[in-house]
Order: sequence, then structure tokens, then C-alpha cells
Amino acid sequence: MKILRNGIVLFCLFLLTGCSEKQSEYNLDQLEGPAAILVETWRAEGISDDDILKQIADFMNVDGTELYYDKESKKLIERVQNYKLNGTEHTLKEFMALLNKTTVWSDIGLATDLVHTQAEYPINYSENARILAISENSKNPEFKLLMYVDDENTAVYKVKSGENEAFNLDAETALKLIYDNKVNPKATVTKKEESTINKQVSESQEESSPSEEVQSDIDSVPVPEANNTMESAREQIGYLITYYLQTYADGDTASLGHYVYPESLFYSEQERYMKSLHTKGIVLDLIDYNVTVIEQLSEKMYEVDVNEYYTIDNPEQGFSDTEQTSKYTVELIDGEFYITGLEIL
Repeated sequence: MKILRNGIVLFCLFLLTGCSEKQSEYNLDQLEGPAAILVETWRAEGISDDDILKQIADFMNVDGTELYYDKESKKLIERVQNYKLNGTEHTLKEFMALLNKTTVWSDIGLATDLVHTQAEYPINYSENARILAISENSKNPEFKLLMYVDDENTAVYKVKSGENEAFNLDAETALKLIYDNKVNPKATVTKKEESTINKQVSESQEESSPSEEVQSDIDSVPVPEANNTMESAREQIGYLITYYLQTYADGDTASLGHYVYPESLFYSEQERYMKSLHTKGIVLDLIDYNVTVIEQLSEKMYEVDVNEYYTIDNPEQGFSDTEQTSKYTVELIDGEFYITGLEIL
């Protein structure tokens, strides 16, 4: 049982699921994706194929798309699959089926036992809340989703799509954005409709005071000269900050240029600083953040105030929590929003 439990924990941490309740349903050597990884792990521990088949049968369903500890866990997964996804017309199961042909569902366990969380535990959730993981059935899934679930509440905790991630309050918004873009794309605006929109915006700007004009520019759709004409400047900047903060916390210098303008002085400074953290073995964990102010300074320049909360693992000093207020300069360059400067307040 100890080996089985270790296998389940390792399996869950990588959002993996597997195989079958019936020993005759599959051949271990023909398995793919997460199930194959689990089998490889157990074989490496010296567990025989016969024992692997018996162990898998105890906690995986026949079609290989669910992982559960017991009957109650299975009921939990089945119930959550039927929850309506916020802002869409589909259940969560239907939505995932539209994104990926084969999806795996895992009951990871109690949320309070998940020590490597990327954000704070929601205050409105009980100690019995569980973490449910959903991802496409692949060794390297591009799409992953974590959810908080208890008897009364459910909320998206983390979404990863490709290289982009969103956490906590931003996660449900990110999932809705994925839905709009991939599942239910909005109708393309015709030239006539676009002309009408531009005319209405122009007339509104002429009648507004300067402060009203800035607010209208931040929230208007489309953003003038932006490649993304589906979301307002406020929405696009919000996602930019989300993805940048996670890239920064992960020390992912290879992806930094997606969010920080590569030709800016801030890019070279931040790249150098992130590399120095890695060299010193310092690990950052983004706990939470809050965008408090987005102010438009000019047609293509914005200032964004963000409260950020981190846990720092310093080999020389141990663990510590820290918070800071950052003022980012964001510019629209070649149709995309980039961070070009930072001031710690």
C-alpha cells in the first residue's frame, strides 16, 4: 500500500491519470501519455506487470480518463464534470471535450495538503475542499486546469494553456477567454460595423472631459492599432501582468521577451536579475497579486500599479514571505502590449 500511495502522489503532482478497472481492458506496453509514465515509474521500482495491473484496477476507470481514491472520489469527479462553466453555455466536461478529444481527470486530494500552491487558499472554502486536476491526455499536455471543489463551492484555481498561466481570480477569466477564442469565437466585425464603432468612439471622445476620455480608451473595444481587437486595453494589460509575473517567478528567461519588450533597458536588467536568482539558488513562489490601478498616460503608454505577494526560498536565509507594490510602464508596440519599465514603490 505504501508503494501504491507513493505512485498516486507522484502521478497526481504531474496531473497525470491513467488506465483501467479491468485487467483485460488494455496492454501495458501499448499505453500512451500519463498512463505510460506511471507504468514506467512502477516498473523502475521493481513492481511486476501483474501487480501493476492489479493496482491500477483499484483506482482508475476503464477508459483511462479518471483517477480516484475511492467511490466518493469518483462521485466527486462525476459531479464536477456536470458543473456549468462560468460565462459559457457548456458544462465543464463538454467544454473540455471541445478543447481536447481525450481529457484526464484526477482527484489530487485535500487542498490543504497541496503544499506547492501558487496562490493563497480561498477564504470561502472549507478544510474539506479538494483539488481536482484536468488536462489533455498527453505526456506533455499543453492545457491544464486545477479546480477547488467542496460540497458547496467550486472555482477555477489555475489554468495553463501553452506557455500562458493564470491563477486564482484571474483563472476563471482566463478560462472564459479560452472559451471565447477557441470554442465560441465572436463574429468578425464587418467594415460597416467597424466604421460605426469608430464613429461612436470619436463622437464620445469629443463630448468627454479629459479624464473621461482616458477611461473610455482603456475600456473601449477594439484598442486602436492593437492586433487583438477582441479585448479592451484593460483586459489585455491584465493578462500581460498575469503572464509576466508567473514567468518572473518561474525564472523563465526564455519566455521573458513575450511580455517585456526585448529592446527595453528593463528587459536586460530583469533578465540579468532573474539569472542571478537562479545562480544563487533562490526560488520565488508567486502567492497572489492584485492590479489596483491602470492609468493611460498617452495614446500608447500606460502605468499599472500591482500589489505582489511572494514566498522566497533562499538557501542561505530559509523561507520568508514578502510583498511589494510595483508600478509598471506598459506600452503598445507593433500592435502588442509590452512592459517597458518598473518602479518599486
